[in-house]
Amino acid sequence: MDLESEKQILWEKSQELLKKINESRREIETITAIVGEKKREKEELDEMLQTIPQQSFRTVYLKRLQELSQRKQTQQIDLTNVSKSIEQLNLEIKDVATKVKSAEGTIESTLRAVLGNETEGSELYNQFYKLKRTDDSITSIALQLNKIDVPVICKNTDYLRRDIEKLQHENKLLADKIAQLEKAFSVC
Repeated sequence: MDLESEKQILWEKSQELLKKINESRREIETITAIVGEKKREKEELDEMLQTIPQQSFRTVYLKRLQELSQRKQTQQIDLTNVSKSIEQLNLEIKDVATKVKSAEGTIESTLRAVLGNETEGSELYNQFYKLKRTDDSITSIALQLNKIDVPVICKNTDYLRRDIEKLQHENKLLADKIAQLEKAFSVC
């Protein structure tokens, strides 16, 4: 495989990775907004439970709690999928960055070994500058990859994982609360 085609493949792969990162960020923002909305809904339901006459509201409250629980479980699955996708993307980014660095090293060492004492205008000299332009393109790809803040993405993945664990805990508490309320209603 020649350097130009390898450069093109790396360029395309880096562009795909950038698109995936942006998509993942949008998904994270959407899911975070949904989680915030659901927390507000739960707070409103808790407030309503305190103010509305108990008997008629209990069934509505239980239904809403069950809906919230189901939505949170769906969101939990979505968050888990996004988290896995981000982790996979991080691995792909690291792989492409490694390939780019390897290609740069190979080009540089080959050029130094081959060029020697050639003068301007010779065929070897012209080939050198063609390879140099290719190397500069690969360096440009590497710089783009370095702009991707992998540690921040990894940290966000950790936050996402923590949020998933919180959601799982909240779902368990919500399910327990529903069971308690259903038990209390069956006694009444």
